[in-house]
Amino acid sequence: MMGNKLIAAIPWTSADMGYTERLRMIERMRSLVTSLKEMVGVDFKAGIGSVQPWSTMFDSYQEALNALRHGMRKVTHIDDLMVRNDAAKQQANLRRTMLEVLRRGDEAGTRREAEMLLAWYMDTRNSTEADAQMALLEILLEGCRIASEQGKSVQSQAGKELLQASTPEEMRQIFTTAVLQLVRDIAAQAPKQNSVIQLAKEYIQNNFTSELSLEKTAQQVNISPYYFSKLFKEETGTNFSDYLTGLRIQKARELLRKDPDRNIKEISIEAGYSNPNYFSRIFKKCTGMTPTELRDILKSGGDTEHPSGE
Repeated sequence: MMGNKLIAAIPWTSADMGYTERLRMIERMRSLVTSLKEMVGVDFKAGIGSVQPWSTMFDSYQEALNALRHGMRKVTHIDDLMVRNDAAKQQANLRRTMLEVLRRGDEAGTRREAEMLLAWYMDTRNSTEADAQMALLEILLEGCRIASEQGKSVQSQAGKELLQASTPEEMRQIFTTAVLQLVRDIAAQAPKQNSVIQLAKEYIQNNFTSELSLEKTAQQVNISPYYFSKLFKEETGTNFSDYLTGLRIQKARELLRKDPDRNIKEISIEAGYSNPNYFSRIFKKCTGMTPTELRDILKSGGDTEHPSGE
């Protein structure tokens, strides 16, 4: 939920929505709007955006907002609006570019895109002052979320100040100051990223034999799980789960080589697996053989460096 809006992302199996599917979706939303009114006694309207991949879902959200604002019916799909091809696309492109340069920590780019964005919103042919105020607030909140994902603790009053602004010039100054501060904070985090992953790897190395999760490790280095997962893959070339599995299986192999007579269940527990059957399946997936098969080879004095999938 954002403000007085309920936001829903609906999975879709194809890259676009045909005419018949669009009509069905509109009917489904009409039924939902009616049900909501009956439940809470408040009128609802719905806007529907186009089908988008998750990476550009924000564009669909902006289209849904435009459908909501410009539509005359209870439920409006963006394809039914005449304004789609011009204003909606321009708005979505400006916002997307703005957030992209912000995410990169590009201060010059952020300043440039903020000026273009503000020029568009301050043009009364494109947006009312109230709509511009809410749109800028949404961009600011998204920027705060990006900064938070990258490990920056954000405690900005800019959103409140933006809502209290009484003139377009006030909005312009507050928004510009806020996004420039955000991009500087994000840029300042960049040198810390390598050290963050190094700290995470040290933590994993010291704790991989116990219960360990991506969420717990992300908390340890004080960044969001989503951003940690992305950063970890970029820095190590592998995802968290595969990295953790590699350490555990390597540990199990070392234990087996050290003492081939040792109980497989004990080895699985010491390597970080509480379920011996699951451990055996993962071990075979990674090494091409079960722990028991490797133990038999070791006992017979065979090849201890059996090819693995690690």
